[in-house]
Amino acid sequence: MYSRIGVSGIAIGAALLVAMSAPVLRADSINKKTVLAVSEAVQVPGAVLQPGTYVFELPNNPLDGNIVRVFDEDQSHLLTTFMAIPDYRLRPTNHTVIQLEERESKAPQAIHTWFYAGESDGLEFVYPR
Repeated sequence: MYSRIGVSGIAIGAALLVAMSAPVLRADSINKKTVLAVSEAVQVPGAVLQPGTYVFELPNNPLDGNIVRVFDEDQSHLLTTFMAIPDYRLRPTNHTVIQLEERESKAPQAIHTWFYAGESDGLEFVYPR
């Protein structure tokens, strides 16, 4: 089954940098595999993702549920792994939602939260100050 990625910025005037038409593969809801296409550079903890397509997923082990892994499009290279903290929203949507956080003028926007389609529980990405 395929769904669409929805993106919303949380900072006033934040531009939508993430392509909204990238499909989300829902083959395995345990690892929350999400295919994300970005049209501008975007930051995740420990890396800046240049325009392209990436795969976000959690390890298949439920005990590691706050570890996020980011791969290149064909999942042949692990680009970064980082810890996130649990987040919650009142109403789940039927599509994955990525929320951005605006950064300084020349810095890429950062992914703030990731909510998998149909779920109220998500992950907040944590950045060093």
